[in-house]
Amino acid sequence: MQQLQSIAIADRALVHEFVPVLFAHYIQALSKHRTALFGQSSHIQPGAALDQVRQCSMNFFSVLSVLVSDQEHEGSAWQTRLALLGIANKENVFTGKHAPSQMTMHKALESVLGALSDDWNGEIFSFFLLIYHIQIHLVEVSQRTTLAIQCLSMITRIDQDLVSPILSKILSRLLQVSFRLYSPSFSVFINIMLNTDS
Repeated sequence: MQQLQSIAIADRALVHEFVPVLFAHYIQALSKHRTALFGQSSHIQPGAALDQVRQCSMNFFSVLSVLVSDQEHEGSAWQTRLALLGIANKENVFTGKHAPSQMTMHKALESVLGALSDDWNGEIFSFFLLIYHIQIHLVEVSQRTTLAIQCLSMITRIDQDLVSPILSKILSRLLQVSFRLYSPSFSVFINIMLNTDS
């Protein structure tokens, strides 16, 4: 982990590109060798090895998330976060029974909510900025916002129960953002919330 952090200081883009691949291979290795890693004796309950794979995978997800959490305002960090969430969803590694996994997903949700409020707090419209700089910043903000909403949709796919308790706060933030930016990601999120079987 320390080596990845030092590489991230020198070349963030490389680490952002590499982290999802590392996570996918980690899950595959755990799944392939789960019997050897977590045992298969008579005193182990059925499904315990799969639970261990899920817990270890989410622990690693949490560790890898730290690498991108320091660069909240970079689009590539949000793309990496979205890729990590996509892998977690595809591999079905989240379980609501594991408290640290829930905490990890709640942190991801907090980052999304922060992005939705921070990006549109009005500072980008400062009169002291040149129009050109405002336009560049707006493009960056809209990309970040779209990726944050895609992350929100992915978290909802992973487990809708994570999002339901704070749905009113999420919808409030999305409504504020939608006045300044339209993104198809809004519709995707709403459709996921309305169709619980997706």
